[in-house]
Amino acid sequence: MVPSPCSRSYRQWRKRDGGCKAGRLNSLILLSSKDAHQEEKVRLHDIVEAKMMEITTASADTSEQGPSDHAYFKGEVGDSVVYYLCGYVIHKFTKHATCHLCIEDISSAAPVLASDSYLTDYRSFKQGSLKHPTQKMLTFFKIVSKVVSACLDKEDLCGDIFWKVLEELEKHHLSRLGCDQLNLAFTCQRLNFFIITRMHFFSRDVNRRLGSSQKVAIANKKVRLL
Repeated sequence: MVPSPCSRSYRQWRKRDGGCKAGRLNSLILLSSKDAHQEEKVRLHDIVEAKMMEITTASADTSEQGPSDHAYFKGEVGDSVVYYLCGYVIHKFTKHATCHLCIEDISSAAPVLASDSYLTDYRSFKQGSLKHPTQKMLTFFKIVSKVVSACLDKEDLCGDIFWKVLEELEKHHLSRLGCDQLNLAFTCQRLNFFIITRMHFFSRDVNRRLGSSQKVAIANKKVRLL
């Protein structure tokens, strides 16, 4: 049997101090767990980034991303969600972005669609809290949003849902966002954030519906007891 690092450290403490102090051993175990967690976090980050490299392409081919006109956005509720989330993504990441070319690739000074296409009353929000996305960003995340929605409708929430979304996105040819030098990391960060945010909204809605169902069940039970 191969001794673990913790057991070797335990023997070293006993040999030096004539015994093992619980506080020191607990600190050592916590430190080892923290290091292991950090290593796993880095490993997962590398795996996700490699997967997103396969999903996206640096080419300028946008034939898969829909027509060049605005007919792709028909003013539906899903279009409103995509437009709003894109504006939120831009607002969140441009606060710390330093590359103006990357920002120009995703952010527009004025709406690129008619008002009925995003259904968002910007006057009701604090000035500067939302940004207008470019057509390129909209078409990119329109596809991503449709894939996420399809996976959630088919699979529902599960531990592998994130990977299932990435597998489905491999079937599409998504052009990376950002400048030529930074487009890989720039796209991966925004794609990862967008997917997680969409899933977060979905899980909140599920929890809300479950809470309503539980309230109805409790009310029905009380009625039966009367």
